[in-house]
Amino acid sequence: MKAIKEIKEVEFISKEKALEIFIKRNQNNQALIKQIPGNPLPASYRVFLKDPHDVEKVAKRVNRFPEKSASIEDIRYGKEYVNKIFTVTRWLRLIALVMIIFLIFSALALISNTIRLAIYARRIEVAIMRLVGASNWFIRWPFFIEGIVEGLIGALLAISLLASVRYILLSKLETQMQFMSALQINPIFWRNLLIMLLGSGVIIGALGSVIALRRYLKV
Repeated sequence: MKAIKEIKEVEFISKEKALEIFIKRNQNNQALIKQIPGNPLPASYRVFLKDPHDVEKVAKRVNRFPEKSASIEDIRYGKEYVNKIFTVTRWLRLIALVMIIFLIFSALALISNTIRLAIYARRIEVAIMRLVGASNWFIRWPFFIEGIVEGLIGALLAISLLASVRYILLSKLETQMQFMSALQINPIFWRNLLIMLLGSGVIIGALGSVIALRRYLKV
């Protein structure tokens, strides 16, 4: 199996290890554990893929192994669950894309409006700075920084919400589907997503500030 390029890792689980895992997962159901005669669980291989979307293709390839009939009794990968998950994932990505576009424009409007209110609240200070000869950038800079800070705060809130949703969903799915460990998203993806969200927050905050400054602050 290791020769299949789509496979990332293969883990052998002995009969003893399988029983140990079963007991650990059902430790709150002692009545079920006591009914087990000896160790009826078979040894197995747990396969981890580089791309979860290849699960059905890999299962078919393993099923065609010449030695399959002698050494492999059954191949299980939760086909019905996998297909449903992939379908839901595709819809979630589409919905997420629409929501992201909507939220970007909403954030721009919100930050721009907040800066407009800040300009109005400090109009006397701005007038005084003009009278004493302050440069345009000296007057604009505090509002520009304020927009960036607001964008960063929004990004941090989005990261907190995303982390909470991810934890809740994965904790529920892992208790129902053993193969969810193979569908875990790479930590590098989350690191890149964190950087992208923070960067997006800065950019959106800066753009919102620029829009407000050009429209409402005449210096």
